[in-house]
Amino acid sequence: MRNILLKFIRLDKTTLLIGSFLIIFGSTFTIMWIEPETFTSFHDSLWWVMTTISTVGYGDISPQTTAGRNFAMLLYLVGIGVLGVVISLIANAMGIFKKRKEEGKLSYHGKGHIVIVGWSKKAALAIDEILLADKDTEIVLIDEVEKEPLNMKRVHYIHGSPMKKDVLDKANLADSKSAIVFATDCSDNTRLVDGNSLLIAAALEKNAPHIHTTVEVLDRDHVPMFKHSKVDEVILSDEFVSRMLVRSSFQKGVSGLFNQLISRESGYDLRQIERKEEWQTYRDVVEEVTSQGGNVIAVGENMDIYKHLDDPLPDGAHIRVVCDEQTYNTLC
Repeated sequence: MRNILLKFIRLDKTTLLIGSFLIIFGSTFTIMWIEPETFTSFHDSLWWVMTTISTVGYGDISPQTTAGRNFAMLLYLVGIGVLGVVISLIANAMGIFKKRKEEGKLSYHGKGHIVIVGWSKKAALAIDEILLADKDTEIVLIDEVEKEPLNMKRVHYIHGSPMKKDVLDKANLADSKSAIVFATDCSDNTRLVDGNSLLIAAALEKNAPHIHTTVEVLDRDHVPMFKHSKVDEVILSDEFVSRMLVRSSFQKGVSGLFNQLISRESGYDLRQIERKEEWQTYRDVVEEVTSQGGNVIAVGENMDIYKHLDDPLPDGAHIRVVCDEQTYNTLC
């Protein structure tokens, strides 16, 4: 008996699952054969087998003959084991799924998401801001920590080196709308950190050159190398903070103003709208945006638009405005 139990325990999950279904459907046809007058349809027989295995039946239909009742008693005993096997397999599968998700081993198959490379406090803040700014956008985080650092509904973790194609494929980089690379906190050597970011950026551009890529860089001297790698935007984080501190010392309250512009918590945020056909000049844009309660800040990276109000508006212009969500929806 001990050897039989050991062999049963060592059976693979597929065999156990197939065996359980064979017992269920085999019992269904068996009771129909023993008592065809009582169990007149496959559905009735299956209903009786399932209720007998999971409980002791509901009494709405039951065997009437001695042979049928003997088979029912046998099914009571076997059913406990079958139900236990099925429940354990489901629980085991859920446990494996959860473990693989936490370890970042599951591929992401969504589209239009944002890929974030590198886990840090700055990445955590960026994730919070993205989730707040867009209620539909999902995030795929790539890093090499052993367990997912953030357990949130719209955040999917991928474990591995972002320089490897299979890792980027797991993150479905090709179908994402943008990627953000954060500088690693593993070293104080800016050459080492920026060099690592450059390799990651090159891997992203090689595998998905069509997506918008933003990279955090520590040393201004390294920026030309990132531009050469066709990175769309480079952010000098340390310089930005230093300049903000200096501006705040000369102009009180300026830091709060900048925070309002780049954060969605204040309501009036920096947003982008696309050109409409009826907007032929800069003046057309300014007048309509202003009439709706917004302010035009720039067109693309050009901020001197108020000196050229009667100049024609470029095709495909990206217009930067400061407005609330209601105004933004009206303008779009």
